[in-house]
Amino acid sequence: MKVNPDELRERLRIRSKQFDANAAFPITEEILASFLNGFEVPEGEGEIVIKY
Repeated sequence: MKVNPDELRERLRIRSKQFDANAAFPITEEILASFLNGFEVPEGEGEIVIKY
């Protein structure tokens, strides 16, 4: 799903307060930045893009 990075940060902020299987380890700003910088939007791979 295509989501604004600020929305991802907010979701991660909320997630970081949980201590269950859905939040097994913290996602730091550095990890998120690495993901966002390395992510390539799929094109021509049969993808279905859902915009949020």
